Parts: sequence; structure tokens; C-alpha cells
Amino acid sequence: MGGMAAYFEGRVGPGWEVLGARRSDEDYNEVLTNLKHPHTDYFKMFYADTALFSGRAGTVCGLDYYGADHVVFASDMAFEPSTCEAPLKFWTVSIFPKMIGLRFITATQRECSD
Repeated sequence: MGGMAAYFEGRVGPGWEVLGARRSDEDYNEVLTNLKHPHTDYFKMFYADTALFSGRAGTVCGLDYYGADHVVFASDMAFEPSTCEAPLKFWTVSIFPKMIGLRFITATQRECSD
């Protein structure tokens, strides 16, 4: 969910806080002075999708990192209906209570909003 940023929170957090301090041959001063927020805040502005083939650990990690307001449902279409039973059960039983506030947008709704 959302690439690897949620999994690498420690690496993109404390690991990048020393950006520009470890090497004298690279100057990151212009980049660092133009950031209006801590760099980790920018990662949390991403919108992550749920196309994880029912991977529980990744889904829980992503929801915790991004928050339900920055997670969008994705399905990696198209699978045959017979292969979707396990993922649907996973979503409705295991994760759905954690997704309060997650907005589901159908293709029709998206077309109407364009």
C-alpha cells in the first residue's frame, strides 16, 4: 500500500533527517530550506491504494501510516469472480472496521465528478 514508504518509515524519517550532514561534497541546503514541512509529512500526503491481494500486514501498516483519509480502494482488475471470494471476505471481516472514513468511489461517480 502506497509503495514502500509505510514500511520504511524509520528510514525516511530519522534516516533522512541527516540529509546533507553526512557528505561534504553534496549541498542540499537549497532543498532543505525550501521544505515547508518535515520531509516525512510529504510522504503522508500520498494517497495509497489497497491493491495488495488481501495482504493483511501491508494493509494494516498502510492504514496506520497514511490514515483512512489517504487510502483509496483499488482492485487490480480484472480477476474472475471465483478468485475474489477470499479477498472480499478479508476486507469485510478483518479490515473494514479500521476503514471508517474510507471513501469508495465507483467509476460512475468518478465520471460524474469530472
